[in-house]
Amino acid sequence: MKKEVTLAKKQIAVLDAYKKVFAGPDGDIVLHDLMKKAGVLDPIYTDDVNQMLVREGARQFVLRILKDLHINVEQFRERVDEYARENR
Repeated sequence: MKKEVTLAKKQIAVLDAYKKVFAGPDGDIVLHDLMKKAGVLDPIYTDDVNQMLVREGARQFVLRILKDLHINVEQFRERVDEYARENR
């Protein structure tokens, strides 16, 4: 039981660290860059099955971060677009 509690505390600490890292405008910029580089909003289809698997792996990695932070992809994209308009 003690091992499970310790593991849960570590997971909470990691999630809190993610929230701190991605909080604020700098975090938004980094998340947006990760989304672009991982092709989160792009189709993954290609004739090369291996390339398609690599693309999907990258997408899933970033989608997990967004899920852990409880961020809706479309709402986040709108937020980043608004930030870009305000800071031109």
